[in-house]
Amino acid sequence: MGICATGSKDIKLVLKNIFILLAPLLIFYIASAFVLFASGELTSTDNVIRVQESSKNLVLYGQAYSQSHEYYKLKSVLKREPQIIAIGTSRALQIRSAFFKDVEFFNAAKVIRILRDYRPFLDAIPEGKEPEILIISLDQFFFKPHEDMNQTNFDSLTTNNNDWLQALTFGPPKLARRATDHLYSIATKKAVQFVSRSPNKKDVQSAASISAVTTSSILSSPADLMEGARKIGLNALVANNGYRNDGSYYTGSFIADPKGAEDYLFKTTLSKISRGVGVFEESNIITKKSLNELDLILEECDRRGIHVIAFLPPYAHEVYEELRQTGRHKYLFNLSSELIPIFKKHDAAFYDYSDLKTIGSSDEEVIDGWHASEKAYLRIIIKLSENDSLLGQYTDIEYLKKRLSKSKSPFFVFDNNEF
Repeated sequence: MGICATGSKDIKLVLKNIFILLAPLLIFYIASAFVLFASGELTSTDNVIRVQESSKNLVLYGQAYSQSHEYYKLKSVLKREPQIIAIGTSRALQIRSAFFKDVEFFNAAKVIRILRDYRPFLDAIPEGKEPEILIISLDQFFFKPHEDMNQTNFDSLTTNNNDWLQALTFGPPKLARRATDHLYSIATKKAVQFVSRSPNKKDVQSAASISAVTTSSILSSPADLMEGARKIGLNALVANNGYRNDGSYYTGSFIADPKGAEDYLFKTTLSKISRGVGVFEESNIITKKSLNELDLILEECDRRGIHVIAFLPPYAHEVYEELRQTGRHKYLFNLSSELIPIFKKHDAAFYDYSDLKTIGSSDEEVIDGWHASEKAYLRIIIKLSENDSLLGQYTDIEYLKKRLSKSKSPFFVFDNNEF
């Protein structure tokens, strides 16, 4: 009897100790789950699409752990049935509905990873529901040999990877790391301020306040153009990064601190060019397979009566010149001469804007070495509209030029609520 009682006490003691040991972790996960829920990180993609379409104000969609970009873009297109669609990789995300007039526009960029992704996207749009105009951004690297050339992105177009279980599983640890980084950043700045001048009572109080960082400060946003916006997801709340109602992307963290960006002065891009990695992998060859695929894309657009306007997106001028000087990316400089006959065959418009300088822009108007800003893309749309009568019907060129000339920022022209 005594042995049973003793054993029972030991088990209770072990369970109590386990509870005490796990309690902080449990509390943290419950708090993290609350933050994920309250921030909109667990909001379904379909609900986001509905809210963005119906709202007259900005709804910034930027989930950190469960965002399904391709599904979001395709479903938005199917629901809205826009007359003009912009499509491509992330490089085309700065084209905005504010550039156009009297027409439904949606930016479907980032559904594309490789050239083989364009046709599945078009196939997913029902016959009779296709856009009148398709603005195609064609990344230069699509046309050189690369290992995933025969793959397609179709599964991610039709599958909603917005997974609340994934967010709850991986979100809390990442949230903890974000909080730690945020606390470290504040502490470092305060320390620099503290040692750079004589300490006073205010400094002591400020230093003491570092330890009082809470969830609300972690979720705070830098001052920018976000007044009156609804934000869904931690990336939108913390960094002001996310998709606007029209599918274009706002890089709020970059706008708030351009000099703090990873690719400031193109150091990351130039390093990749030097090492020949990623999209800057060296090649002197344009593949026949890629040219044939482009022909099939344009043939499908012909069949469905879609008016195509295509261009090669810009690199920063310094980056473009570096690519030229290396002599190891000859495919890029021979690309136009290979593409022009294919577009002429299908009576489709094509322009080479690989060098940012050709659109009257400068290296100030970029987000990084190969992503141009909204301001640079407005210059592109103006040029396209001047050369294409159908697109010109949906733009007010003089108004756009006036807005461009009045813009004091090198990055944006329109407010976030203009769409």
